[in-house]
Amino acid sequence: ANDLGQWLFALFIAIALTAASRAGTHLRADFFARSLGARTRRWVAAAGAAFIALPWSIFVMMVYGRDAWRSLLVLERFPETNNPGYFFIKLAVIALAALVAAQALVDLSAAVRDPEDESA
Repeated sequence: ANDLGQWLFALFIAIALTAASRAGTHLRADFFARSLGARTRRWVAAAGAAFIALPWSIFVMMVYGRDAWRSLLVLERFPETNNPGYFFIKLAVIALAALVAAQALVDLSAAVRDPEDESA
């Protein structure tokens, strides 16, 4: 039961973090951003996406992708209990990185598409 809980939690976190970021409810330094104008906030978010989120998510996918793929191919089991499903946790890492990369691209395109719009 604990093993099932671990991989369900890993999948939940991979999806929930990205959904929270997409909805604008993820924790962030709002005390700093409140003093900025809408356009500046959008460009700060775009810079964070371009220089932090996107490079790190690509790095994680490149470095960890092979290990996750091998784990999936052999349907890796939990080492302590030999229960199936350990590969789900490794796939959740890749899913999280892919979702972060996708969100970073959305943030970048929003900033580039209409940089003069003050309504955001």
